Parts: sequence; C-alpha cells; structure tokens
Amino acid sequence: MPTLWVANHTSWWDGIVLKAFHSTSGRKFHAMMLEEELKKNYFLARLGAFSVQPGSRSVVESLRYAAELLQSPNNTVVFFPQGRINSLLSLKPHWMPGVNKLLQQMPESSQVLFTLLLPEFGSYSKPTLCVYHRMFPLNEVKANMELAFQQFQKEAIQRHTDRMGEGHFYGWK
Repeated sequence: MPTLWVANHTSWWDGIVLKAFHSTSGRKFHAMMLEEELKKNYFLARLGAFSVQPGSRSVVESLRYAAELLQSPNNTVVFFPQGRINSLLSLKPHWMPGVNKLLQQMPESSQVLFTLLLPEFGSYSKPTLCVYHRMFPLNEVKANMELAFQQFQKEAIQRHTDRMGEGHFYGWK
C-alpha cells in the first residue's frame, strides 16, 4: 500500500538517511525537497528527490505529483512538513499547509509512517543516530496529522530518554 513518510528535518542528511533505510524495501523512494536545495544538490534527483517551491503556484503541481505517486502501492513519498531544516530542540515547528492538501488526495488505503531522527553524541567519539518509527493507517491521522505527529514525537522522546538513562551522558548535568 502507498506510504507517506513524515519525518522531522534537523539536518541535510535526513533524506539520505531515510533513503538508506528504505533501500531494502523493494519500493520506489521519492522525497519532496525545496527547489533551491535541489538545484544546489542536483544529484539528489537521482535518489528520488523532486522539487517544491513554497510561496509559488508550483506548490500545487508538486503536491499533485506527490499525490499521483501515492496512487501506486509500490511508492513511498517522504515529506518533511516543516519545509525547512529545524533545530532538534524545536519540538513544535511550524508545519507548511501542503500536508493537509496532500492528505485529501491520498487513497484511503494509504498508510503514514512517522519517523523521528535523534542524533546522539553523549560520551562517544562518534555520533549515534537513534530512529523511532510508527506506522498509522491514513484514517487515524488524517483529521489532525500535526497533532498526531507531536504526540508521536513526545512519546518517542520519552522512550529515548528512558532508554538512554542518565549514565549515557557522562559528565552532563
């Protein structure tokens, strides 16, 4: 079934990391990306990125294209609803309105995968990337996806905090 993959966006690497996770799924990967960034990193189009330009009429075309992709059960479309890279500390970033328009065009059989990417440095010499996922049928999150994602994010951060424990951050008080 088609999947809309909704993730937080805290670094340039997010789309590449998600593509790497997705590579074994056997499904086609697509990711909506700011046109200005795609022009700077045109090779990302070969990895499945397509452009969107907020504030222009072409947004409608980009959302329509994403909705068309989601008509096929073999497609996954990554959507960063904040539209831009945000601080990891920004727990309630502003969502662009396009996600609601996209939801209205998706088949009812679609699923939505929420992902939270949390880079950890802690007491290690190299960072660790902790990834939290949860799949939802479209009808469970369609009414208010932003609120549903915030609830997922809150639960994932609590789980992350519990899992890491205080000893993980050696020297941090």
